[in-house]
Amino acid sequence: MENTSNKYNVLLYPKAYRDLEGIYAYISKEILEPEIAKRQVDRIWDSLDSLSVFPYSHQDRLVGRYANRGYKQLLVDN
Repeated sequence: MENTSNKYNVLLYPKAYRDLEGIYAYISKEILEPEIAKRQVDRIWDSLDSLSVFPYSHQDRLVGRYANRGYKQLLVDN
């Protein structure tokens, strides 16, 4: 992330885009709830967008490969 006029650029890896597509596909096609799928993905996008203003507002990553290395985790719903 780089700071430009009090906003940061949030960059996502291609896997993140695939994960979002997978979340949408699962909820809309497996659970048969396309409207809920859209709302969930929208909530995730809104949370990601908030990182451009508040990049350090989320909790530190405490477990796994990136634990205690300065990474944050963004939790949205479950």
